[in-house]
Amino acid sequence: PPAQVATLIFSAKESLFKTLYPRVRQYFGFTDAEIIGGQCLNAEGELELILKKDLGTEFPAGTDFRVNYFRSECWVLTGLCLESAPL
Repeated sequence: PPAQVATLIFSAKESLFKTLYPRVRQYFGFTDAEIIGGQCLNAEGELELILKKDLGTEFPAGTDFRVNYFRSECWVLTGLCLESAPL
C-alpha cells in the first residue's frame, strides 16, 4: 500500500539522519537525501540513499548509504550502520 511505502521511505531517511547527525552535528532535512535504489515491495530488503547536501568532508554530496529494512502489515523497522569512528 502507498502509505506503507511512504512510511518506509520516511523511516529510511530518519535512520540516515539519526545515524549521521551525532557525527556531523549539522542539521539536514528530508529533501537532502534521495532514494536511488531498492525495492519497497518486499517484506525485507535494502534501500539505497544518496546525500544531496555536503555534510562536511566525511560525507560530501553524492555519498551513498544502504539502509536495511523489515516490515509487516503493522510496522516498519529501518537501520543503518557505519564503520565505527571517533565522534
